[in-house]
Amino acid sequence: MIGASKTGKSRMCLRFAHDIYSDNYQYEETIQDIYTKSLNLNLTEYYQQQGISETEPHAKEICADLEIFDTGGCSNSGDIDLNDGLSEVKWEEMDGFILMYDVENKDSFRMIQSFYDRATTSRKRMSLSGGGGSNSAASKLLVQMPVILVANKIDLPESSHHVSPEHGSKMGRALGCKTLRISVKDNLQVNVCFEALVKEILNCRYMRPDADLFMSMFGGLAGAEGTEQRPEDRKSIREFKDLMNKRLSKRINTSL
Repeated sequence: MIGASKTGKSRMCLRFAHDIYSDNYQYEETIQDIYTKSLNLNLTEYYQQQGISETEPHAKEICADLEIFDTGGCSNSGDIDLNDGLSEVKWEEMDGFILMYDVENKDSFRMIQSFYDRATTSRKRMSLSGGGGSNSAASKLLVQMPVILVANKIDLPESSHHVSPEHGSKMGRALGCKTLRISVKDNLQVNVCFEALVKEILNCRYMRPDADLFMSMFGGLAGAEGTEQRPEDRKSIREFKDLMNKRLSKRINTSL
C-alpha cells in the first residue's frame, strides 16, 4: 500500500483484513504495518479474459495468502525520499502495489507519479544488481510491476471532490494500470481492489513473459493491428496458446 498520508491506506487494510472501520479512529502516522488475509478467487472470468480454453483442467478456484505491507505516507511536501516508511520497504520482495490517493486532496493525486517512479526505479536497480543479468527471469519479474491505482473517499459529496474520475483514468493510462474508485468507509470495492491486484500479479508472472515469447516467435503475425494472419500462422498461434494454457494451469495449481 503506497500513497500520501491520510489517504486511507491503513483503514483500507483494517477493513479488508478484519472488516473494521470506525469514524472515531485515532490517526497515527504509520511507519510500516503488516496485515495478512487469505483471499478466495474464482478465476473463470479471468481465464475468459485471457482467452484461455475452458476445456483445460484449470484451477477454477484458488486461495491466495496475502501479506499486505501498509507503508507510511508522507506530507503534502512530497518529499518521499526522506520518508521513514518508504525507506524501510524491500521493493524487490513485493509482488504488487496499490497506489492510493484521496479524491478530496489534489496533492495526494499529484504525488502518485513520484511514488510510482520511486518503486519502479528501486526495482530496476535491484534487477540489475541482483545477479543473473538483466535478462534473467527474476530480473524481468522485478522490472514488471503489478499496480492498481485507487481513488478513495468517493462516498464524500461530489462538491468536495478535487480529482475527477477522468483525471484518475488518465493517470491510470499513463502508468499502464487498472484504476478503481472506492470507499473504505462504505466498504465499496475494497475487496475488488485486492482481487484485481492478485490477477495483475498472475498476469505478470504467468501471462506477460509468455506473451513476450509469443511475440518473439510470431512477430507481427500475432494479430497486430493492420496485419492479416495466414491460416498456417493461426494454427501455430493456437498451438502456442494451448501450450501456454497447460503451463499456466500447472503453475497456478502449484504456486498459490
